[in-house]
Amino acid sequence: MKRSIFLISAFAVLLIATLALANQRSSSDKESDKAEWEYLVLVGGRQSLSSSGNNKMAKLSLDGSFREHFPLEMNLDKLGAEGWELVTVTMARDEPIYYLKRLKAAAR
Repeated sequence: MKRSIFLISAFAVLLIATLALANQRSSSDKESDKAEWEYLVLVGGRQSLSSSGNNKMAKLSLDGSFREHFPLEMNLDKLGAEGWELVTVTMARDEPIYYLKRLKAAAR
């Protein structure tokens, strides 16, 4: 009889400890899964960020309705290498506005 009470008590303690540990682990996982972003808003994009590069180099052959803007590509490639992702582009006063995001440095 004493042995069965001891086993039931030990089982209850283990069960409570397991549930407490699982609860603690799930709450810390939720906190660590939160992505923290930083944003960058650029207006224009008609100038290159660096003077190096060949402005006549084309990556694609496009029909006449499209034209490639190599300085902008260079800027976006450079920002992409730094972890920035282009989210959207809008127009205001005939100037494009580029919205970019990346994970904050602490999360990367």
